[in-house]
Amino acid sequence: DGAVASLSKEDIDYVNEVVLRRLRIHKPWQTPLNPAPDLSWHEPVCTLADWRHKDVEVEVGNGIAFVVFNRPNENNSLQDTMNFGLNDALIDLHKRKDDLRVAVFTAKGRMYCAGGDPKSWQAGAARLRGEQIQGDGTVANRCVDP
Repeated sequence: DGAVASLSKEDIDYVNEVVLRRLRIHKPWQTPLNPAPDLSWHEPVCTLADWRHKDVEVEVGNGIAFVVFNRPNENNSLQDTMNFGLNDALIDLHKRKDDLRVAVFTAKGRMYCAGGDPKSWQAGAARLRGEQIQGDGTVANRCVDP
């Protein structure tokens, strides 16, 4: 409607006072932040020592790791298999932070990463409409079972 709500000076002063009172009581600047990452959000399906992903390759050398996107025919666009492979790599690289000095992220093909894969999004939308879709609608290589 183009309507704009305006706050009175009293409302603004009240909000300012409440915020400042909470800041004076809680003193958040005195609480040190916890820099430890929360890795509980993803359960890896394989490790760097037992790598089975095909769309993301990992090579580990003396103090260095290479994470290589391997969907060159799709311009390394991100979809489920790439996301899971990348998450597995990141979590395992974090576990080895004491013996790895650098991680290089690169890709096969002419493009590092085209972003999200629209075919994957379209397949997800089709599933929501109740359509039967094989795979995720993309050309991808699932993690190989041992």
